[in-house]
Amino acid sequence: MLRYLSLILISSTILNFTCEAQRAGDTTLTVYFNSGQFIPVPSEAKKISAILNDSHLFVKRISGYTDSVGSVEKNMILSRKRSEYVAGFIQRKFNTAQNYILNYFGEKEPASLTNNALNRRVEIFLQPMDQGKQTTGSDKFSIIQTLTLDNIYFRPDQPIIESASVPYLDHVAEILKGFKTEHFEIRGHVNWNSSINSGSDSGYKKKMDQLSTDRAKAVYDILIDRGIEPARMTWKGMGNTQMIYPYAGTDEEKRKNMRVEILILRKSE
Repeated sequence: MLRYLSLILISSTILNFTCEAQRAGDTTLTVYFNSGQFIPVPSEAKKISAILNDSHLFVKRISGYTDSVGSVEKNMILSRKRSEYVAGFIQRKFNTAQNYILNYFGEKEPASLTNNALNRRVEIFLQPMDQGKQTTGSDKFSIIQTLTLDNIYFRPDQPIIESASVPYLDHVAEILKGFKTEHFEIRGHVNWNSSINSGSDSGYKKKMDQLSTDRAKAVYDILIDRGIEPARMTWKGMGNTQMIYPYAGTDEEKRKNMRVEILILRKSE
């Protein structure tokens, strides 16, 4: 059996992910694993820490893969465990906002057809901090349309967008490209009624407010990748201030409360 390959490749090459190119300055960190394992050895964890200590970078996407040894089903599970472990390590170590996409592909998309050691990997896609901004209001603009993103799904209580939502966000980006001069304000909302929930203390409210902000920012980051100019976008967390159903009783009502909207804005005359 091949010995453990301790290697991290850092590159700024074009990635084959939904046929998109990385932005200039993007970085890919590839972590390799022992066969059948989803926890990296300490030396690999230190290498992850080394690059993330560079505070001007943030995690955009984490993708897990396996070699072709074993069944397709088991390899898919193993790739998921690898992605989730790396995501958890980054969160524990750096307490980062979890506004990234978590993917797992099993033995699909091999890096090598001849060397399985190169396929046992997790790829961490990193971006420099951009010049986009969080907004506190849109009083200099008129709202001409509001898009409610009905088909975007997040992990429960997290700002991690499920990979199944990515094609929908591609569609949203194409809609926005039809507006040539308008600006876009992305607003995140949560489903939480402080008057009836036990977690009504200020600490929990702060957590929910931050969750709404992080989800809006996650959508913002993806739309930049889809070609929407950062200078035309802002993001904002609304917390629970604009719930459609304050006393939501059904799953559908709760889902409509924890939505993301995009306000299409035109400068006021």
